[in-house]
Amino acid sequence: MKFKKFSVFVIFSLIVIFIASGVIISIKVKKQVKELFKLNKELQKDSYYMADFEFIMMEFAYQLDKGQYCEALNSLSEYHSKLKNREGLLKIPKFNIKQEEIDFFLNLQNSRTGAFIDESVPYCTYWTISQNIISHLEALTDSTTTPLNLKYPLRYLDKINTPEKLTAFLNDISYVGWIASKFPQTSFVFAREMLDCAKPGNIQT
Repeated sequence: MKFKKFSVFVIFSLIVIFIASGVIISIKVKKQVKELFKLNKELQKDSYYMADFEFIMMEFAYQLDKGQYCEALNSLSEYHSKLKNREGLLKIPKFNIKQEEIDFFLNLQNSRTGAFIDESVPYCTYWTISQNIISHLEALTDSTTTPLNLKYPLRYLDKINTPEKLTAFLNDISYVGWIASKFPQTSFVFAREMLDCAKPGNIQT
């Protein structure tokens, strides 16, 4: 009888600890997310390159939605520390000529993936930010006589270079669970933008 009571007490204590830990973590995460948006605005005002901010934030939503809780929480804390301490951040210089701006953005390309974002973030973030920067580079080169030449091939597209691979990728990013749905943006935006590119009027031959 005593053993049974002790077992019930232990189980109840563990449940209380688990719930309390969840509440503490939840409060910490909400505080960090709020501070991250504040830090983003401050860094933008100080001319730091923050174009990848929204995509990195969507990374956390994607990881949480896929059940990668520890990875998401660790990534969130590391990113919060990085922005708070301004570690490893790029400051956008004042460009005297268009070519200087072109060179700045070309240097953001990852040599291994060809994407314009760090390869440590989930693959689903590669497409949109790369398309945004390439479009910006194309606009810049329109005003110069120099044709746009990327430094590296867009190797990240190899992962979706067959109908089967593309379908699996779109299915993955199109599903949004209840956790990710609480975020301002979800991975579904990547699927929508990829499908927009496939519209007849947007296809270049």
